[in-house]
Amino acid sequence: MSDKTYYDYIDSGPQNTDPSQDYAQYAIPDPQTSNTSPRHSRGNDESKHIKNTTKDQSTKPSRGHSRRALTILAVLSFLSLSLNAALFGLHFYHRFEWQTDLQENGDKFNDLSSDLEKSVQDTSRLEGRLNDVEKPGSITNPAASCDEIKRQDNSSEDGPYFLRDLEGTIFEVYCDMNTAGGGWTLVASVHENNIDGKCTPGDRWSSEQGSSSSHPHGDGFWKNRAIHGRANSAACDDYKNPGYFGLKAKNMMIWHMPNDTPMTQFGERAFLRYHTETDFLQSYGGNLAFFFYANYTLRSSEYEANGLDDGPVVPVVWDTGDGNELLSMYTGDILADGVIVPEYIHFRVIHSETLVYALCPGVKIETQSRAYIYDLCIGTTSEDTNKCGDYTYRDGFVTPKLIESVVMIFYR
Repeated sequence: MSDKTYYDYIDSGPQNTDPSQDYAQYAIPDPQTSNTSPRHSRGNDESKHIKNTTKDQSTKPSRGHSRRALTILAVLSFLSLSLNAALFGLHFYHRFEWQTDLQENGDKFNDLSSDLEKSVQDTSRLEGRLNDVEKPGSITNPAASCDEIKRQDNSSEDGPYFLRDLEGTIFEVYCDMNTAGGGWTLVASVHENNIDGKCTPGDRWSSEQGSSSSHPHGDGFWKNRAIHGRANSAACDDYKNPGYFGLKAKNMMIWHMPNDTPMTQFGERAFLRYHTETDFLQSYGGNLAFFFYANYTLRSSEYEANGLDDGPVVPVVWDTGDGNELLSMYTGDILADGVIVPEYIHFRVIHSETLVYALCPGVKIETQSRAYIYDLCIGTTSEDTNKCGDYTYRDGFVTPKLIESVVMIFYR
């Protein structure tokens, strides 16, 4: 007996594709084609029944067919899931890409907005600069003086401006827009670079050619049209701009300031400030160059030392410090009663040895004190070897604070 079960036969499937061959042993021979006895005619009906039964069974799906169908369904389901997953991934990718693009576009928009805002600010600054260009005292609109700038724009602050003198020369100056109403033009500074040098290089307000009887009157810097230096270095070296001889002024102002002070600190570091209010310059051509050229020349050994040949003594008004503070910077016999009187500017003072000094800042010299002039005045002529230079101050008679400071000259 075979060990195969019914399901084994089902699983193995039909051995022949024609079911009639499986039951050929049960077939009843055709009387016309076979010698089989007629008595077996009943077998025809049974054979037909078997055939019909076999045909009906052959039309039912086998277990093998069911497994293949399940496999196909599983594959289709997997493909469907894969397709859905792919579609979801594609959707997510596009959504992420869209969000990324949106963020990038947003960043670009923010950058564009920032650039636009910066452009607006730059435009505003440019408009401000264009407005500044047209203001009086600008390079394209130079003024006649700092006083004119102040009168046209009362909000003007201390600092550098451009002027045009009566000859059409445009130059840069420092303007003091606050002291005594403002409008003061810095035109010159007297700076001593070597207190021990006697008419050595740098002594422009006396002589850079040394002291000599063959060159007794100095280099003429107080009266000539030579210029030197820049406004921003006026506390570091001698300074003289075209305004010194080109402007027409009424009054002058003097500042004492530590050497090497930057221009941005001029106003705050000047420890002595005083100015005239008598309009005296109008009587002498409107500036110091004409004053010394045509009215009070500086020539050694040509004047009497009795005070009769001195220049004018002009009273001053103090803006920073006072006469007592100035006197505190002198020592010794200079402070004897009646030797000097503060609160003046004394011009062209004659020393007892007939040397000539351009001016004595802040003080008036009495006749009996002629021996101390070189400790009180600046800008001498060059005949005397021991008393030649921009400053001839002596240590022990003048404090270092005054020796190491620059004298700055303003017009208004």
